[in-house]
Amino acid sequence: MQDKIKKLLITKYTKVFSMNLNPEPADIPPMELTVDTEQWEQPMHSRPPRVQTVAKQNETRKQVQDMLDNNVIEPSSATAHSQVLLTPKPNGDFRFCVDFRNLNVATKMVGWPIPNINLMLQRIGHTHPKVWSDGLDSRVLSSTTT
Repeated sequence: MQDKIKKLLITKYTKVFSMNLNPEPADIPPMELTVDTEQWEQPMHSRPPRVQTVAKQNETRKQVQDMLDNNVIEPSSATAHSQVLLTPKPNGDFRFCVDFRNLNVATKMVGWPIPNINLMLQRIGHTHPKVWSDGLDSRVLSSTTT
């Protein structure tokens, strides 16, 4: 039953569950944040990235180039950076992740709180226990519909 519901949702929202990046940017207004540049540009944020395996380095280059080609990101000459991590997916592919914890520390708080994701997921889970899955991955799910 859950598989049937998942497939119906994927079919209904096909554009959301795409195997490729959409070349059109999302129609979302930019969010302005204030970063304490003195804190952010400390030497610990300018060190070379952690060493990854050759396979992960190649995958990182491939995914970064894909995002550049699709205007998701743009080249930067910043001296500070956040670490890129590739985490394995169940199917053997890699998920591109960025560790923004240090940037978050240097970012000045805004006047409104961001919702606690864990609490939101718990609320969704209690309301819709048969539909929610904590392991949804759009690329994996979309491949099940073809």
